[in-house]
Amino acid sequence: MASEEIFLDKVDPDGKQITVTSARIAIGTATYATVNITSVDIKQILPDFRAAIGAGVAGAFALILGIVIAKTTLGAGAVFIILGVLVILIAFFLASNTKTQFALVFQTAGAEQKALISTSKSDIEEIKGAVNEAIIATQQGQVYASPQPVQPTPPAQPAQPDVIQQIQRLAELHQSGIISTAEFEAKKTDLLNRL
Repeated sequence: MASEEIFLDKVDPDGKQITVTSARIAIGTATYATVNITSVDIKQILPDFRAAIGAGVAGAFALILGIVIAKTTLGAGAVFIILGVLVILIAFFLASNTKTQFALVFQTAGAEQKALISTSKSDIEEIKGAVNEAIIATQQGQVYASPQPVQPTPPAQPAQPDVIQQIQRLAELHQSGIISTAEFEAKKTDLLNRL
């Protein structure tokens, strides 16, 4: 029985515990079986400026209304002008605090799941790399599993096509962008050393 290999164990900036192993991926209170994840991706979520735009339009309207009213009634006009300026300042605050987010997306046989959303692209990329390593380890059979019946060791020759198939699978993962060139080269070298 192979032991459960840990690829990442950290707390993200939002305080969520992130653990990626060859058997499972735990993000906060959610846990995913590594064997069920076929690929992992990062999707960019663009900021939503609708609240800031709405506040800016309302503030501009109040400001213009205050200027018009101030021509006849100075006190009421001043109230609307001050209100308009305050609402415009709130709009700028909302716009400046609206940030691009990045989603870690797991593809399974049945669906696509957003596992984690963060404003830190580097954290999401680090987790994606660890998940890719765990997927590769799982596909290579280096996963935590229940004991299997002992079977006779096959002759050395039949193992070579298996290594070649694994390298071909790695090449597919590399070409599709799931793993980096460095990860591909490292795993390929490891597999070739087994020949």
